[in-house]
Amino acid sequence: MGPRPTESVDLPGYIEHLFAYFGTAALLTLAYPSSPRPRLMSGLIAYAAVLELGQLYIPGRAAQVVDWAASALGVMLGVLAITRLVPARHGPARG
Repeated sequence: MGPRPTESVDLPGYIEHLFAYFGTAALLTLAYPSSPRPRLMSGLIAYAAVLELGQLYIPGRAAQVVDWAASALGVMLGVLAITRLVPARHGPARG
């Protein structure tokens, strides 16, 4: 029997964070090819930290450094994967 709709998949939380942020970073890198990659990575890693710290204010939730670290690793791997496939463009395309 598979997971119920309200449950997460049967992976540890930090693995889910890694995949979620990998996908987000990859899509944002594709969507904004001329954006500086370090700025994109820092913004997503900071966003992951803010979301993780926000859990301190939610009853029954806890901020986990390992979840944030997995998110940050996912961001770096996602940007790196797209960077290897699609080089960054700087400025308007010339043709």
